[in-house]
Amino acid sequence: MPESTWVKDKDNSQKNDAVYRWIRENKQTVWSIIAIIVAAIIIAIVIFINLSKNKETAEKYYFVAQQYYAAGKMDEALEQLDIIEKNFSKYPSGDFARLLKGDIYFTNGNYPKAIEAYINASRKISNKELVPFASYSVAKTYQALKDYDKAIPMFSTFVNAYPDHYLTPEVYMSLAISYETKGQNDLAKETYQKITILYPQTQWESIAREALKKYESKSAVPQSSNTQPKVKK
Repeated sequence: MPESTWVKDKDNSQKNDAVYRWIRENKQTVWSIIAIIVAAIIIAIVIFINLSKNKETAEKYYFVAQQYYAAGKMDEALEQLDIIEKNFSKYPSGDFARLLKGDIYFTNGNYPKAIEAYINASRKISNKELVPFASYSVAKTYQALKDYDKAIPMFSTFVNAYPDHYLTPEVYMSLAISYETKGQNDLAKETYQKITILYPQTQWESIAREALKKYESKSAVPQSSNTQPKVKK
């Protein structure tokens, strides 16, 4: 064996002896460290189990709320959602519960409460993929209130912020309708035309082209006839 390797092995052996000696001399400390590690593992397991149970419980409350909502029992649905928001808001079901609460108020025609719920959802949602749904819902509720001065900027902000989102063509359509209802026909026409360009061969293009027909008929200039009536002699 080369001398350099022998020296290295000797050094390792001396280090191991020192470690074993320290352990023998500090048994109480070693056992305390082991106990702390074991306790930490047990606590982590318990927390994980509780979190899993809480997540399942939240999902059950949300499922029940959905069933009440589908059955038209809005008050009962809201009670289930309140339980989720108070006790399980940090779980995924909490995000969906906030949005569903807004949907319930919207369905009931309570638009101010719906806006409040949607705004609350957009601020507290942890799943950022749900933020566009909350934002669009706020804008749609303002549109339902015929508050186009608030709805139109929110629709415009959405299409700029989420150009590739699958909701975006619908948002463009809502924007065009809002312009139209407000009497801003030039902007409505421009938005419909944009839809036909951005979403060819889709239902949105078909709807937009149908909407554009009324503008084409208005802009058509009637042709004057140069034919003079014949006078009978």
